[in-house]
Amino acid sequence: MTTTPSEPGFSSIPNLLSLSRLLATLPLCAAIALEAWGAALALWAWVSITDWLDGALARAWKQSSALGRVLDPLADKVAVLGSLVCLVPAGMRGGYLEPWMVALLVGREFIVTGLRGEMERRGVPFGADWSGKVKMVAQVLAISLALVREWLGSSRPGQWMDLALGASVWIMLAAALASGVHYGQQAFVRRGETS
Repeated sequence: MTTTPSEPGFSSIPNLLSLSRLLATLPLCAAIALEAWGAALALWAWVSITDWLDGALARAWKQSSALGRVLDPLADKVAVLGSLVCLVPAGMRGGYLEPWMVALLVGREFIVTGLRGEMERRGVPFGADWSGKVKMVAQVLAISLALVREWLGSSRPGQWMDLALGASVWIMLAAALASGVHYGQQAFVRRGETS
């Protein structure tokens, strides 16, 4: 009789990196709210790097797990949405982020998280795919530009930053909506599968 190895738990390095991203969100949000832009940028850099690194290590070390498929996107959502909510006051002053935009993103994340949870409950692996990765890259870019813009303040060079930031926010919204539709289609197609 063969035994299957147990799935990696919280002690695996990829899952620990995801957990660290989750835990970094509170000081990140505090730094944004306090307008400590240098600290916010440093914490956001950690969030961005570990988002890429945990998935790369999980694939390289064959440590993919149901826990990782839930923890990784959960950490992303908490960090991204927390950052965006806290950026709204600065974004409204700067004219690049409105509350309705964040509300739209929050709604999308609730729907996709519900779909992911239901599919995993049915035994169908439903981790992030290419559309979610494109959405995350767009979010990382938009939030990075927003933090850099606020950090530079009045010393920022001309209007190029405002134009790039404005475009990145609209690209972020489009990518989030497109990936939400994609996940909905995938859940519909795969609803009868079992692992």
